[in-house]
Amino acid sequence: MSNTIFPISMIEAKNILNQVGETLKKDLFIPFFNSIKDEYRLGVIKEKSPKIFVKKINTIDDLNEFPCTSAGLYVILTDYKQGYVENPCNLKIKNLKNVKAIYRGQASDVRLRLKSHLFHELYEQERIRDIRNGNVRHDNYIVCMKLVDKKEEGINLHRDEELQKANWYVIYHGLRGSNRYIRENAEEAFDLVFDKPICSNEK
Repeated sequence: MSNTIFPISMIEAKNILNQVGETLKKDLFIPFFNSIKDEYRLGVIKEKSPKIFVKKINTIDDLNEFPCTSAGLYVILTDYKQGYVENPCNLKIKNLKNVKAIYRGQASDVRLRLKSHLFHELYEQERIRDIRNGNVRHDNYIVCMKLVDKKEEGINLHRDEELQKANWYVIYHGLRGSNRYIRENAEEAFDLVFDKPICSNEK
């Protein structure tokens, strides 16, 4: 009887996953981003799957218009410090001068994830209040976008006067039914098409 527990090694399994990821990027996500790269504008770009829209964010209530438990890819854009002049990412929104993509990410619940990035204190307060009231919360977004000139993770648009002087936008790409692996490959494809935004610092 063979001593092998698994029919293939973990290295082989990893190679299979890597091949799947490369196929996702090459055949699905890179062509998708190339097809839409010049179409980003305020409002709904696609109503059906994958749903895509661009929204200006002024208050935390603006995020409530996102579908509840909406899995997808999101992009945060701003003209704060002209979107950082040295920002390599070239994604832009039509007719909006100096607005650049500074962060892109993925989540199983984009609405909550954006709250953790853009209204970090309010997100934490809401989460703690829900837990104390016995409401189930599966999210715990601690690692958040950190601006180049800021020390803390996450920003607070509701109280930071300097940031309030700038304009902030979000692009949402709906990926309903996706898992983290699929969305992470979408992130990698995004970077290959647009280059990685300046505040997306993960290795």
